[in-house]
Amino acid sequence: MRYFEALVTEIRAGKIAPVYLWHGEEVYLQRAALEALKAQVLPPGTASFNYVELDGEEVSPARIVRAAQEPPVLGAMRLVVVKRALFLAAASKRAGAPDDTPLLSYLEQPVSSTCLVFMVPLTADRRKQAYRLVAARGGVVEFAPLRAEEAAAWATRQAAARGIHLTPDACELLVRSARGGLTGLANELEKVLAYVGETGKVSAADIAPVLPVQAEDNVFRVVDAVIEGRCHAALRGLKHLLLAGEPPLGILGLLARHFRNILAVNDLAATGKRPPEIAAALGLKPFVVEKALAHGRRTRRALLETALEELLEVDVAVKTGTRDFYPALADLIMRLGVQGGQDR
Repeated sequence: MRYFEALVTEIRAGKIAPVYLWHGEEVYLQRAALEALKAQVLPPGTASFNYVELDGEEVSPARIVRAAQEPPVLGAMRLVVVKRALFLAAASKRAGAPDDTPLLSYLEQPVSSTCLVFMVPLTADRRKQAYRLVAARGGVVEFAPLRAEEAAAWATRQAAARGIHLTPDACELLVRSARGGLTGLANELEKVLAYVGETGKVSAADIAPVLPVQAEDNVFRVVDAVIEGRCHAALRGLKHLLLAGEPPLGILGLLARHFRNILAVNDLAATGKRPPEIAAALGLKPFVVEKALAHGRRTRRALLETALEELLEVDVAVKTGTRDFYPALADLIMRLGVQGGQDR
């Protein structure tokens, strides 16, 4: 989140570039940066004259240039924002198109009285000439997704501003339940704040009823039950995943991934690495590492390896049509559960 804080600090200090390219998945922070830029660039009452918003999927490069070249009215600067500027994204096929020429010429020497902002909800293509020109003449900022701890700190601050103290377990559950970056987290946080109502200390148990149960959480429960030999609980977890609409092959993938994570995490732990180092090395969230360590302490490696091998067999059997999904996986869960129970 430091990239966002640095950008907003510069904007509020009046250090405004003539052109920006903001790209990346964290669109919530892109919108927040735009609000900070509006507040700095547009004096009260001038937005209707000096603020132009264009759709990059519909507007031509020539139209962008015309908007940027217009002089400001009753103000020192004009703000032109091109949202959904997907022609700058890595997946775009418009690179080098003839009608990009006016825009490239403008970016060679942007007008100092205009701040032109391209907003891309994907990763921009650094190979494109437009990218290189913006980087040279203005500023490129990648709005990368926040790490789990950054998202938790953000949620904690937002809740505290409303008089709510989220306990660490509540914050972890909130971040884990949210999907879609900070936009999704902000939506879930609003639901939580409306649900708890009064100010004060709020725990995970207080907010769990209002948060969506993610497939990953149900997979953890299934694996917990298998390792502890609670076969019927594991089967209930499997049914919950199916009732939630999770595709059968997706469930197999989630289970296999978690068993692989248990093995990989515990292998690294055996070398002396600490949980934060393991999370960084494997690209896992801290709570996934903690779960994997707990599971590794409670079961034999042979059971984990057997689970992975037999999950692959179930996957092949389902894909080839030799077995139906639920009976095949239920049979495997029962056999693994019996072994897990014998290990305890």
